Amino acid sequence: VKVAPHALYLKDPLSDSSKEVDIRKVFHCHGLLLCSTKDKRLVVWNPCSGETTWIKPRVIYRESDYYALGYTYDSKSCSKQYKILRVDRHKDVPPNNEYEIYDFTSNTWRIFGVATDWFLALYRRGISVKGNTFWIATQAWNPHNNFLLSFDFSAEMFQSLSLPRPFPYSILAL
Repeated sequence: VKVAPHALYLKDPLSDSSKEVDIRKVFHCHGLLLCSTKDKRLVVWNPCSGETTWIKPRVIYRESDYYALGYTYDSKSCSKQYKILRVDRHKDVPPNNEYEIYDFTSNTWRIFGVATDWFLALYRRGISVKGNTFWIATQAWNPHNNFLLSFDFSAEMFQSLSLPRPFPYSILAL
């Protein structure tokens, strides 16, 4: 097997040169990469086909934002309908996590709500399983109580699931 140099190359569309995008965070879902950049832009990239979709913010993106890419399954068209969840993580106590959803079908952001009973530490990243996203979260009123937080992209709602007890505090990510 021979690996081609620059096989995973993402050109910056705002640059006239062949400058690469400076990617800071990546979220993987079903072969697609949701990337946030150093200059606070968001792009969904299919590294196999090279296709990109740059997502404009409703207002602005912040470095502390959490992003998740997921999908719902449309049985009529037999296709996946992709969405992005953005959690605007405030450092307030108690937490004030504002969240919104980007729908690729309409190319629009929709403010969804505020969650104040949990927070996600900056070092904890989510994972996508069958179109939904899961994190290890912490209860706002009890910083020693971690739980599994999921976001269901079909129902567009968060759910909390218990972790097996005793939960080892050494687990920082899924």
